[in-house]
Amino acid sequence: FLAEALDTPKKEVLDAAIQDLREVGAIRKCKATGDWELTELGGHLARMPVDTRLARMLVFAAVFGCVEPALTIAATMSARSPFVCPFEKREEANRAKAAFAKDKDKSDHILFCRVFDAWLDVRSR
Repeated sequence: FLAEALDTPKKEVLDAAIQDLREVGAIRKCKATGDWELTELGGHLARMPVDTRLARMLVFAAVFGCVEPALTIAATMSARSPFVCPFEKREEANRAKAAFAKDKDKSDHILFCRVFDAWLDVRSR
């Protein structure tokens, strides 16, 4: 049906999109027809107006009961780092970042959750 679109997408673009949807578990081949069909997960992802991988993370966060940190992570993945600053203030930013990194965390996502929690704490005072 996409062949009838005003701007027909290139085959490579469609193939990449199909591969992406397969990788996140959003589509599978129907055994009876051989056509692509949405999985149950794919149905949930289709209703979310965010990147497929972020949507998948949020669906699983709901299943595992950790929606709030997942929302924080999704938001930080969709925005510029809060530690971006002018070159002359780079050391100051690195010190601020290090203050939130506990036990030599390797994950920026956990770091951003800590920064957001600290911001909420300061804001509530």
